[in-house]
Amino acid sequence: MPLHLRIDRELDTQLRRRAAAEHIPTSALVRRLLRQAVHEHSLGGLTAAEVEDIARTMHRYSAMG
Repeated sequence: MPLHLRIDRELDTQLRRRAAAEHIPTSALVRRLLRQAVHEHSLGGLTAAEVEDIARTMHRYSAMG
């Protein structure tokens, strides 16, 4: 199932570099990261650091307009 989302250039660059380093397509890396995040979340929720990181990310997005 396709999933379309907007990400900033910095995240795009990080994902592409990491995927290249692992010799896998970026989409495969994103699927793996999403699966890991969902699995970890179902095991006990988010940590305070993860919540703070999400808040910082959302703040950056809102500042972008």
